[in-house]
Amino acid sequence: MLCTAPRSDLRAHYTGAHCREGFRVKIPPSTRQINRDSPEGAPSLAALREELSSRFNTPFHSDLEEDIFFELPSDRHRHNRLPPLESPLYSPSDLPTPSLHYSPFSSGSSTPSPRLEPRTLFPQPINQPLQSIIPMAAQAIMPARGERAAPTFDRSKPRELSRFFEELEYLFIRAALTQEAEKKKHVLRYVDFEVEQLWKTFPEYTDATKTYNDFKAAILVHYPDASGDYVYSLRDMDTLIGERQRLGISNTLELADYHLQFLSITTWLIEKQQLGTLEQQRGYLRAFQPRLLAAINNRLQMKKPDHHPNIPHSIKDVNEAARFILQGATTAPQNYFAPTPPSVNPTFVPDGAVSIAK
Repeated sequence: MLCTAPRSDLRAHYTGAHCREGFRVKIPPSTRQINRDSPEGAPSLAALREELSSRFNTPFHSDLEEDIFFELPSDRHRHNRLPPLESPLYSPSDLPTPSLHYSPFSSGSSTPSPRLEPRTLFPQPINQPLQSIIPMAAQAIMPARGERAAPTFDRSKPRELSRFFEELEYLFIRAALTQEAEKKKHVLRYVDFEVEQLWKTFPEYTDATKTYNDFKAAILVHYPDASGDYVYSLRDMDTLIGERQRLGISNTLELADYHLQFLSITTWLIEKQQLGTLEQQRGYLRAFQPRLLAAINNRLQMKKPDHHPNIPHSIKDVNEAARFILQGATTAPQNYFAPTPPSVNPTFVPDGAVSIAK
C-alpha cells in the first residue's frame, strides 16, 4: 500500500499499511505475520513432527541421556482425584511387550500386540458376614395395651380365647421373650380390669415355680368353649335351621350364608361323633320353606330321575339346585320365596247378631 501526503518543504514516500500526517511508512514483509503465542526461536511444527518420529524409531536403551517425556512443574500439575482401586484392572503380565521398531505413523505392525483381557475389581471372595454389612433390624418389643398390634380378649366371646393365646405367643417369639414371669405379666396386660383381677387369683400366676404354660392351662379350664371340646352343639344347628325357616331364603347371598354356617356347625359335630351324615342331609332341607323346597325337589328330579326318594340328596346337589332357582327367578324373590303369612280365619257371626269387632 502506498500512502502519499504533502508537507511544507518535505515530500517523502513511504510504502506500508499506515499513513499519518503526510508520511508514508513502509512495513517490512517479514514482520507482517508473526505467531505471537510462540516464543521467538521456537521450532516449527514440521521439525517437531520429525523429531518425535525419530525418537520412536530409536530403540529404547537405559543409557539415554534425555527422555522424551519430562515432569512438569508443580504449578502445572492436574489431578483427577479418582478413588483408589482395590485391585488393578490388568496385571503386569497382561501388558504387551514393547516393540523395538514401532512407528505411530506406519499403517501396520509386524507383530500384533496381545489382547488385553479385563480383570475383576474384587477377585477375592468377600468373607465378611452379612450381619456386619447390613445393620440388624431393631429388636421388636411387646406392644403396649391399646395399640393396634396388641391382642385383645372379650370375655363375652370365650371361643376366641385360644386365638388370644396364639397371638400372644407369636409376639413372644418376635420379641425374643423367654422369661416365664414376664410372659405371665403380659397375659394380664391385654385383658380388661375385671378379667385381670380374676386371673391374678390363680396360684399358677403367683407361684414363681409355675410356667406360662401352667398358667395358660389353668385359665382354659374355666372356659370350656375355648378348649375345642365344646365349640358347637346340636342346639346350635337347630337354632340356625329354625332362624332360616322363619326368615326365609330369598337370594343367593342368604343361601351362601346359611350354607357356610350349616357346614361349619355340622362338620364339627360329625368329627366329634355327635351327628351322622344322614341327619346332616335331612337337617339341611329343613331350613327351606315349602315353596322353595318344592322347586328344589322338582329341579333334583329333573337332574337325577333315578335317585331313590327315601335317600336324601347330598348337600352339594341341594345347594346347586337352590342356587339355580334363586338365580333364575323372574318374579320378586320376597313374593315367591318369602315366608307365607299365617291365614287368619274370619270370625263367624250368626245371622241377626252384631259383630263385637264392629
